[in-house]
Amino acid sequence: MNKENKVIYLDMDGVLANFDDYYFRNGRHSFIYEEFRDEVMNNNLFGSLPRMVNMDELVDSVREIAGKHGYQIEILSSVHTLYDDQFAESCKQKRTWLIKNGMGDFKTNFVKGRTEKGTFGKDGDILIDDQLTCVHYFNENGGVGIGHKNVIDTLTLLQKVIADRHLQEVSIAS
Repeated sequence: MNKENKVIYLDMDGVLANFDDYYFRNGRHSFIYEEFRDEVMNNNLFGSLPRMVNMDELVDSVREIAGKHGYQIEILSSVHTLYDDQFAESCKQKRTWLIKNGMGDFKTNFVKGRTEKGTFGKDGDILIDDQLTCVHYFNENGGVGIGHKNVIDTLTLLQKVIADRHLQEVSIAS
């Protein structure tokens, strides 16, 4: 494993930003693509999302853990579209949201769909994501995905994954 450039990827929707709370409010009970597209293109959907509860605790702790163990932190987020105009608008809104919420220093990686997140899965890299399909694809490609449900469990698993990786590195070196 290359000790340089190890990455902890953070998902946005469902980990940092509360997509469901915003999108499904006002009586909306299902995901209808045309409504979603309209929200992105005309109502600044991704720029308007509220923060997840305990987001600051998660980000501050991940920053601390990453710094202690030589990891970079990057954003890996899907914009849920195949349309180029909507992709560009979603990326702009998400980037603005990150800056507004104190994460403008993170490199951003935006993909059109969930399955594309798997291509970022490399040995030594970690993904924190609330969507288990994304975790699955990331794991299939050699990374370690952590299914995010709450901050305490996620941070516990993150520390365990890093400790296990460290033991592997020590074992290989000896």
